[in-house]
Amino acid sequence: PQAEIRNAYQFWNGSAWINDINAAASIGEYGDGTIKYNPFFKMFTRIYSGFGSNTVYIRFANNPQGPWSVRHTLYQTIPPGNGYNYIIFNHTELGSSDGKSIVLSYSHPLPAFLPGELRLVKITFQ
Repeated sequence: PQAEIRNAYQFWNGSAWINDINAAASIGEYGDGTIKYNPFFKMFTRIYSGFGSNTVYIRFANNPQGPWSVRHTLYQTIPPGNGYNYIIFNHTELGSSDGKSIVLSYSHPLPAFLPGELRLVKITFQ
């Protein structure tokens, strides 16, 4: 179980992979989302939502740490009654093996305090 061995982890510091988590650099403007290799594009994709927004964006890079392309609008989620959708996740295990179709989940808050639901959306690239 490498997951339990702290020395097995490395962090991107903006120019190299290092062992010091305190020197890790940000690779994007928002914290949620998923970075995955997509065989259809033959690139890494970063799929995330804009903070306080119901828009899902996608960026592309040749490496998981970037540099990332400009953002493109991928999907507009249905806005909740109050607030916004969040925690966008790309489930590669649910999409097609060639990467042409992807499945995203996101959290959709409901009007009452704290309850919400998890929604899925399938996107097929042309």
